[in-house]
Amino acid sequence: MAPKDRRLQQYAAYVPDLCPALYSSANKAYASLQELKTILSQRGANLKARCFQGSTHSCELPRQLQQWNRVLGIIGVQLRERNNCGELAVVCFRSIYGLHTSWRIPRSVLLFHWLLANHRCVTALRMEGSGVFGRLEYRTVFWDAVAKCTDLKNLRFSVQFLRMSACKQLLHAVQSLPNLEEIVCNIFDVGNEYKNLSALADVISTKGKLYRLAIEDFDVRPYRQCHRPGTRGITAALQSNTAITDLTIDVSVMTEEDCRLFSQFIKESPALMSLSLLCWIISPALSVVDIAGAVEKSQALVSLQLVRFSVDTSAAWALARSLSSAKKVQQLELISCRLDITEPNSVPSPGLEMEGGSHSQVPWAMKPFVHMLRNVKTLRRLRFPLCVSTPENERVWFDSLANEASVESVRWECQNNSFLIDLCSVVSEAGTGVEVTIDDLYRDDQQLEWITEWARVVRFFLLVNETTLAVGRFKKLLTFNSLSTLTVEVRVRIQAEQAEALAQFLTATKSLSKITISFEVESTVSMVLLDGLSHNTSITTLIIEGWCTSRRAGRFLADVVCSSKKIRSLTYNVNRGNRPRAFFTTLAKSIGNNITLLSLTTGVLSAPTRQIDPVYEVLARNNQLLVHTARFVSGRAFSKIGAEALELIGSDPMIVDKVQEMSSVNKKEAEDMIRKRLGDLDDMDGFMRAAGVVRDSVVCKESPDGRPGLAGLPQLCWRHLRQYLRLVDVVEQPWSRNAVSWQHQS
Repeated sequence: MAPKDRRLQQYAAYVPDLCPALYSSANKAYASLQELKTILSQRGANLKARCFQGSTHSCELPRQLQQWNRVLGIIGVQLRERNNCGELAVVCFRSIYGLHTSWRIPRSVLLFHWLLANHRCVTALRMEGSGVFGRLEYRTVFWDAVAKCTDLKNLRFSVQFLRMSACKQLLHAVQSLPNLEEIVCNIFDVGNEYKNLSALADVISTKGKLYRLAIEDFDVRPYRQCHRPGTRGITAALQSNTAITDLTIDVSVMTEEDCRLFSQFIKESPALMSLSLLCWIISPALSVVDIAGAVEKSQALVSLQLVRFSVDTSAAWALARSLSSAKKVQQLELISCRLDITEPNSVPSPGLEMEGGSHSQVPWAMKPFVHMLRNVKTLRRLRFPLCVSTPENERVWFDSLANEASVESVRWECQNNSFLIDLCSVVSEAGTGVEVTIDDLYRDDQQLEWITEWARVVRFFLLVNETTLAVGRFKKLLTFNSLSTLTVEVRVRIQAEQAEALAQFLTATKSLSKITISFEVESTVSMVLLDGLSHNTSITTLIIEGWCTSRRAGRFLADVVCSSKKIRSLTYNVNRGNRPRAFFTTLAKSIGNNITLLSLTTGVLSAPTRQIDPVYEVLARNNQLLVHTARFVSGRAFSKIGAEALELIGSDPMIVDKVQEMSSVNKKEAEDMIRKRLGDLDDMDGFMRAAGVVRDSVVCKESPDGRPGLAGLPQLCWRHLRQYLRLVDVVEQPWSRNAVSWQHQS
């Protein structure tokens, strides 16, 4: 009998106390660990992969991600590489893909706990959903795993996970994490008697490295006891934390005392650079005037975003003057705000008469924003609801905009559709050089005619609710030369002839990068649209909603995705009751040669494991290729793997974005870095170094008969030879003198 593994034995002794419902004894836990060790070993991985995070060595785990993800995928968990060399992220998905027997789940949960407890390289945890950890018997394992992941830096939540009545336990687990830098969640469950707010305040006040905090909505509805419960110490905790540079917070629950403390925090914080405030009630205690007063005295703020606030005349002017005084703010965004800026009937407030005298032609609704353009020279980006009413007012506004060289981007939320026809013509006449964007609206045929006059539309939502209108609306899309994001929603059944116009647009467009197609159609119509998609060369994000459910269409869609060299992200959702097995079967068989697809999101939970597992393995491989390439280009890791990856996908535009993100450079600099690395690989010395054949350069001894060696090969000859030689052709194993062994290796 083989001796027991001491490390596994010590860990197994701890498991029964952690989850007695799953493992009643240490022997059972040890047996599961041995099974995991065997499973990973058979796939070329090691359960006890060494982690050297923080030392000169790197962790062994990044080279084994595919094998680990096959086991973790059973519970909807995936390991991913992060930008920083050697760091990993753990992602918990909303649901478990595939159908798995219950006896496999506890084993994967045990591996999840082992991973977080033993690997310091795990620095990020993202919860898109609860998965199996929503079950009572697995929650304790999750909390303990988080508490033991001492190097965790980034923590992200989604509403599906926070809806559990276990938010307080999570915050207590987070208390033990000394290196936490980022906490993000969209809806925060305040808890019964608002106890979770107090727990969050404790976390904020004790984390000296926390630089980003985002709480978009404090959900008080299940426990509503009063209209404004207060933040229970969160504003005071913010004051004690001097490291926060990026803050997003819901101000709806704040009391007057909270507002006073929060305004003081904005004024005194030495690090706060980005501030986003959200308001989900009509009359919050924190007004825009209060915010403007605090921003005026802020020390480092460069970006301000207000969501769903009411902005009247005094508030708009308070913002304009505060930005003029601060002289640091570069970005102001008023998102979904209610503007009510009118000419005062009484004596104007100080400063308004100056604006009226100097800009008498500017409408009152636009004067605060014109004031910002002309006095805040640091302003680069501006976003606000469109509040002009006549073409004359619009023309004055755009003339002002055209004369301001400092502003790079202006974006409107159009609240009145009647402005669109005038806006399109005025923008063209004014000749403004900045980027102008209007948020997409519900479009009828008349609006569509107006919009087509303006060729700079970049995002568009097209609704078809009458069969007779389909062809005309689809043909109008051909006039959009700058369209990058399109959503097509068809609420009626259309025929193949009518879909031809949309297919023609999909074939012709060169600018479209993201498309959502949502409708129910017959198989023949699906084939027409898929034929258009198969000829497209620009789409990188494809979202399919409610169609491609037949066998023929499912296979065609899978072939389109697998053969595409552009599609990075695919979302495939069908109506409940449909089981598009043909799509997943074809995708699993053909996905192996695809090197561009990075993500697959699907609401189909009936796909067998043998079909979906190979797909996620390829996605993990493609993501690793991207990371290895970016590391090689940015100089973070010089390895043969990185060079092979660059040689394989170096011409893909997605590399540019990844290098920009990893190296913090602009697009041109990233392109130059990639071009230089590719040039090095084309050179003989660079190729041989990357292949591991030589350390510095190729050196050949002189031949007795004077024949030139490899080092003297003319560059033209080497370039010709290089066309047939790839880094992957250079085998790392040494050549064997045994003829049988050599033939076997060949």
